[in-house]
Amino acid sequence: MNCKSFTSMTIPENVKSIDKGAFIHCENLESITILNPDCAVYDSRDTICNYITYGGVPITKYSGIIRGYENSTAQAYAEKYGYDFRAIGDANGDGKVTVADAVMIQNFISGKSELTDRQACDLCQDGKIDSFDLCLLKKMIIQNQ
Repeated sequence: MNCKSFTSMTIPENVKSIDKGAFIHCENLESITILNPDCAVYDSRDTICNYITYGGVPITKYSGIIRGYENSTAQAYAEKYGYDFRAIGDANGDGKVTVADAVMIQNFISGKSELTDRQACDLCQDGKIDSFDLCLLKKMIIQNQ
């Protein structure tokens, strides 16, 4: 795949697995969101990476953000390889999805505050933060209790 121009990608919920080297030439990839919490991510550092060469030697690493649900395979993969993981719904960036995140999104919707990570709050994946996202977040919080 030639994806040098891609800066972000969303892997849909119906994708069951991500194979080794799936993003090897995505040099500008800054953010990848994995919507299937059980998506099997091939266990290799270069499954999700920015392909970089140093002195002509290929080095694989990922300098962007991996987004997914709390306790998902995306989170396990990111933590194993030391990559930056952000939970979908974690509005305040504390690494957990709690009622505090719902309050933060509610305050944003009512115009009382701003969000630092809008992408983490867009649960509907429609480019907007609104009451639909808030409802999904509340449902997620209730299901995880």
